[in-house]
Amino acid sequence: MDDHLLNPYFFAYNPELLAFENAWVHFMKSGKIKSAVVKKPIADSWKRCRALGLDPMSNKAIPLLGEDRVAEKLRENAEILKTVMPYMDSLYEIVKDSGFIIHYVDADGFILKSVGDRDTMEIAEKTLSFPGANRLEATAGTNSISLAIITKEPIQVAGAEHYVHVFHRWTCSSAPVLSDTGEVICVISVAGRYEMIHRHTLGMVSSVAKAIENEIRIRNINAQLVENNNRLQTTMEMVLEGAVYTSDGKIIQINRRMCGLMGDALENIIGRNATEVIITTPDIGRFLGNATRAYENEEVIIHGGGQNYGCFLDVRPVMGESGNEIGKVVIFKSIHEIKALAGKIKNRAKYNFSDIIGESKAIRESKALALKAAEHNIRIVLEGESGTGKEMFAQAIHNRSARKDYPFVAVDCGALPIELLESELFGYESGAFTGAKKEGKPGVFELADGGTIFFDEIGNMPSEMQQKLLRVLQESVVTRIGGTKQIPVDVRVIAAANVKLEDLIAEGLFRHDLYYRLNVAHIRTPALRERREDIPLLIEAFLSRMSPAKRKRVDKRAMAALTSYDWPGNIRQLQNAIEYAAIMCKNDTVFVEDLPLELHKGQALRMIGDAERQPNLRQAMGEYVRHVVDANKDNISHAAKILNVSRSTVYKFLREEGGEYDT
Repeated sequence: MDDHLLNPYFFAYNPELLAFENAWVHFMKSGKIKSAVVKKPIADSWKRCRALGLDPMSNKAIPLLGEDRVAEKLRENAEILKTVMPYMDSLYEIVKDSGFIIHYVDADGFILKSVGDRDTMEIAEKTLSFPGANRLEATAGTNSISLAIITKEPIQVAGAEHYVHVFHRWTCSSAPVLSDTGEVICVISVAGRYEMIHRHTLGMVSSVAKAIENEIRIRNINAQLVENNNRLQTTMEMVLEGAVYTSDGKIIQINRRMCGLMGDALENIIGRNATEVIITTPDIGRFLGNATRAYENEEVIIHGGGQNYGCFLDVRPVMGESGNEIGKVVIFKSIHEIKALAGKIKNRAKYNFSDIIGESKAIRESKALALKAAEHNIRIVLEGESGTGKEMFAQAIHNRSARKDYPFVAVDCGALPIELLESELFGYESGAFTGAKKEGKPGVFELADGGTIFFDEIGNMPSEMQQKLLRVLQESVVTRIGGTKQIPVDVRVIAAANVKLEDLIAEGLFRHDLYYRLNVAHIRTPALRERREDIPLLIEAFLSRMSPAKRKRVDKRAMAALTSYDWPGNIRQLQNAIEYAAIMCKNDTVFVEDLPLELHKGQALRMIGDAERQPNLRQAMGEYVRHVVDANKDNISHAAKILNVSRSTVYKFLREEGGEYDT
């Protein structure tokens, strides 16, 4: 370092500035801190700058943002600038015409706003101290702005305390504005000629920064109060079955729907103890009595207004500023409404291969192929009649695959009208069409990203949608309606059809290129009539899931009727038949007459036909007819209707069985 850079007359009026300069020169030559005048934060910063290889005689490395980027950053900082600018203007009024400039610096170290005298601003531009310039240590060396960001403390840097020589004629005092969590929001900096150095400047900047922090804190508190109040009010209005806010066990706020459930007027409820007026099973007191304890989806029954309502109960504590509980929000969610919503949106796969019941050859072959396909990220076509469990297979494949922790989204191609199908699949941007949400909406491909989409009844998909689906499968990107941005998606597609897609291709109703894209693995879900040996296992499973009051055993003749029936509705129809029989039977055993009419009619006709051809079966048939007649209290007409035969045929079997009956 050349000694001629120092001018003793230049620094004669301020020995401290000269001491800084001497210490700086010594460090630049030797890399060692010689003088105690160098404060520790400054010394540490010099060492970091030297380690980074910064050139102290150059300012070319300082990054400068273009006008567009500065404008963008100003937009990002617009909210905080509303608070800061009045303080900067007030501060400028104090230092006006004194050679100082005031900077607003964002948390990334970029100067975004500057206020100062005209001549000072011109000098600042020559040393790259204007909006768009960066003041982080790694680019601008030791300076008060970077140290305020690093230390999160106010600091003053004067003259040769700056690492880069071009800044030696400046004194800068900077103070960070911190958030409640201690993060730097911005920095307020006051810079002037080095001879203007004064400790009061730092105190002034620190006071302004603290004032800004306090105002931000107050605004945040007010915003939080408004937000909390709006959230509570919105919750109170949105919950269908009722909402209550309590404090110290007393009802402070309640919506009208809850008043209706309780069968009382609002003015008679507010201020009263919640356990006195909200009668539930189990008692609501057990949920309100535990301080700071939250509850979710607790099943309760509300008794009020002469009726009982099944609900899920949510309880959330409301915390005060000091961390203590100041109240509880209690929300009653209608079980009926929740189940209805769950029926509309299917985004979770709950079935596994263990849930697919059966030991027949047909079902074992289908499960084996599905298990193999699940291990590979390939597309699958599930083909089978309605009610054979295609979605159960799809969910089991998803849960067995590497995508099991990601969404499973089911799309019923037959249930959605064509005008809604495209927006459901691909989503839309704001204003894409009349009635579109202003914030836009993602489609199921975006929602299922990383997971699986199950297209049920894909044979019903319109041809124009088939073409768009093919493009997504080919390119793995979607474009929302009304948008131009291509959104990458990674989904596995499983398609299901209750007809042969090849037949639809032959009829020109389904694209052959889409079929070959989808049909990497083809799995057929067998009809129930093709695996009759699985019917008793399925019946046993259905009965075991029923409540103890509905659980029954099945009579041998009823089981024969169930296993011999062709089941056009497959497993779904079988399950419905078992539930119907469990309700209709008079004791703990399901008999043929307890089955749906189409089942025991067919069974009776088969047994009567066999008895006519084989005399050794006549006695068994006679016993069966006698059983049906007895069950109908000797009403021959009713028995004949159940057996689907004429009254004379019933009399014929009864006479052979023994007994006198008038015709």
